[in-house]
Amino acid sequence: MNINNFRLKNLRNIYAIGLADDLITIHSQQTRAICLARLLTNEFKDNQSSRKSVCIVGGGIAGLTCALELLQNGWQDITILERMPDLLAVQNGCDTRWVHPHIINWPDPGSEEEKSNNGVLDWTASTASNVTYEIEKEWMHKIKELLGRSSKGRPDRVLSLHVGVTYIHAQIIGAEVEIEWIRDSSVRPMGFRGSKICDSEKRKYEHVIFASGFGIEQESKHSYWRNEGHGQLHIDGLQRGYIVSGLGDGAISDLLRLTTKHFRPDRIILEMHQLQNLKEPLSTIKDKSKAREVDLIGELLSSSLKRNLEGREWRELIENFGALKREDTKVFLYHNSFDGFSAAFNGSPASFFNKLMLFILYRNGAFQYVDASVTSDIDNFASRNNIPMDNIILRHGVDRSEIVQRVLQQNPGEISFEFQPYENCKKYVDQTKDTENAIMVGTD
Repeated sequence: MNINNFRLKNLRNIYAIGLADDLITIHSQQTRAICLARLLTNEFKDNQSSRKSVCIVGGGIAGLTCALELLQNGWQDITILERMPDLLAVQNGCDTRWVHPHIINWPDPGSEEEKSNNGVLDWTASTASNVTYEIEKEWMHKIKELLGRSSKGRPDRVLSLHVGVTYIHAQIIGAEVEIEWIRDSSVRPMGFRGSKICDSEKRKYEHVIFASGFGIEQESKHSYWRNEGHGQLHIDGLQRGYIVSGLGDGAISDLLRLTTKHFRPDRIILEMHQLQNLKEPLSTIKDKSKAREVDLIGELLSSSLKRNLEGREWRELIENFGALKREDTKVFLYHNSFDGFSAAFNGSPASFFNKLMLFILYRNGAFQYVDASVTSDIDNFASRNNIPMDNIILRHGVDRSEIVQRVLQQNPGEISFEFQPYENCKKYVDQTKDTENAIMVGTD
């Protein structure tokens, strides 16, 4: 990894975290944020004048993690601008989503570990609400401790935190970026020792980091991080119809909850011993799947149909999964394509683990697949099948780059984002763990 993986093309001092990547989780975003902070520190280790001021746009997981790591590495003046009235607002209070730091990487080594072990803002697998509470509490504690250290009666570091920001505009002026912002004065301000609290300001920064995070779906009535009851059995004895539209990690997660009783990824891996017994062949298939031309569903079918111990483990796994099938739901998986399920499956941007879970549901007939060759109008399809509009779940992703375009006032075609693969970021973070203490400044 190098700093150019995070730098916006042609904009040398403006950076973004995870805006072009498919694998977006709390842990992967933290890993990217730590990676960027350390790359910046290394890039400007011999130029103190260029590591004074940083503006971070976004007070979510990535923004807070990056800010803390920068402060711990001696950066002196950091501003966080957040449009919501509070930090970590998207996941705050979400008790219906179970968050695990590593399980999405299964069957990789360490994927069953319940602790994040990132060394900056660690947390343990739990509901999204509990995880963000744990992260924010630890962040506040560490920030106050860092800002409390001072010399000559003045803080060595300053963190200015502004929530409820309604307007941000950036303009590149020479070697700096001028940021103008306005916040809603009715939102309670948040501040720290030595920080300035105001409702509007225009000032220059050496660096700007966009940490716009997960984003919020604009077209869905059921935002992914809002509480709902899809995972609960209906107790009135009536079967209800649902449509899940999409084939990414979010869509497959909802499909699993709607079709499988008691579903939780780490619980499935812990309790279904067949998955442990299939780890070796599945690891081989996962490695193969990294090549785009590989027929993943064909590889999984071939493995599951073998007439040996491997095939027997598959049959038991599929049978045990089938015993968990919900009878109170009838679920349609809708995908806006004409290529059939196998092509859609292979082309899905979802993680290998979620595609494995989808394959097991497919073998069990736990859902009905519908594509655009059947209907191009999802609302009409729902009406014909007596499915209420409230039971249509759209998981078409979010435009995480929209805030960058808006703040910089540029057309999408004028902004280029680089990929920041989680594996590469993690490798860099692991490599720099042992040397981090050597580059940290003023932490005694």
